[in-house]
Amino acid sequence: MKITGLKSQISNGFTIVELLVVISIISILCALLFPVLGKAKEKARKSACLGNLRQLGVSVIVYAGNNADYLPMAVRVGADPDDPKSIRNMLEVQSGKVFECPADSEKNYEGETFFDRYGSSYEWNAWLSGRRIDRSEIGILNLQICVPMMGDANNYHGKSGRNYVYSDGSVKESLEISIE
Repeated sequence: MKITGLKSQISNGFTIVELLVVISIISILCALLFPVLGKAKEKARKSACLGNLRQLGVSVIVYAGNNADYLPMAVRVGADPDDPKSIRNMLEVQSGKVFECPADSEKNYEGETFFDRYGSSYEWNAWLSGRRIDRSEIGILNLQICVPMMGDANNYHGKSGRNYVYSDGSVKESLEISIE
């Protein structure tokens, strides 16, 4: 016996409620994921900045090696990108982009970023200008202070702090003080 007249009522699509539930779940996941992606992006910028400073540190060490172990006589920040007293114009580097911190994006200097205005996102420690590279530390009693040669000109990395390069070529995310 065959029953006729009954139609199968299998739906081929989603109901509006099911669609709304899926959309809300996706939006919640996105809301959780975006802050994590933002932090990862900032961490990547800070790492690229550390890499730039490492390359600049090597360039300064090479400069000193070619000049009887004396550091360059440079100003803290040049007056503009073409300033001959700027550290940017004293070091031999493959690309001038090494002087630009990826996080240097705020246009606080007459509509320009720090890099655009001065040719470098980093500042030279003018106190070390003309000194021997082996005298870049300060010793007071039992306190040995390693003085950075260069560092971020501004706090580009927010809560992560500034980056610094030292005369031994090391790059740190903070100032370094050691007691001996």
